[in-house]
Amino acid sequence: MPEWMTTIMEIGAACAAVVGLVALAYERLMHRAHLRQVEQDHRRVHRLSNRLAGCAVELERMLEGGLPVPGPRLLPDSVAGHMAYLFALRDECEEVQSRAASHNARISWTNTFREKVTATSRRCSEARAALGGSAGALSRAARLYEEGFVAAHRKRAGKGGGRALGEPILLLSQRRAGEVLVQRAVFDEQMRLVATHTRSRRPLLEHYRCAWPVLRSESQSVSGDPYRGEVRPMGRHGFGPVPVLHPDAR
Repeated sequence: MPEWMTTIMEIGAACAAVVGLVALAYERLMHRAHLRQVEQDHRRVHRLSNRLAGCAVELERMLEGGLPVPGPRLLPDSVAGHMAYLFALRDECEEVQSRAASHNARISWTNTFREKVTATSRRCSEARAALGGSAGALSRAARLYEEGFVAAHRKRAGKGGGRALGEPILLLSQRRAGEVLVQRAVFDEQMRLVATHTRSRRPLLEHYRCAWPVLRSESQSVSGDPYRGEVRPMGRHGFGPVPVLHPDAR
């Protein structure tokens, strides 16, 4: 083989190696940026969890006090803000899940370079998957509380009263209480995984336990502001009865 051809091949191999190193460096920078976004979404989901717990406690207290039944498939105006609040929680969780799922699409390098998996890319992928899992669990729990409230309100027909401390809250039937417990366990596990993979600087999130009430004793133990300083549902008093589901959720 001529010497000049050998030289050209060596130069080509060197250029390919440089391009590969640049690609891996760029990918690592992109993954680090995405990990920072995951950490922000992680804190956001933590706040949404506190809001869900507060809304569930407040709806439970309303059921205990007794709520009027204005008509078939209608809810009193006093809970309209809470129904919209639960829908907004689910809607925001879907946005978080969408951002987590679109991660790979935002890495623009070819599959050849993606196959060179780095530790940073593994952390990023695992963190994204766990974030989507936690947001999904929160969304499903919000839906269970929403459906549970509608069923409990219809069943109790304005009657107040409570249950024993070891029983599920009025907001949940035995079946829904079991489902919320499952989602609560999934949420806690996925939140801790996100904290591990993002190396969160907040120790609270590494040992996270959400406060969604399932048993009456858990609801009764909440004192002070059930929302823990988070945004509360907007009131809607005086506008009349509303459909059992938020209009945008149909």
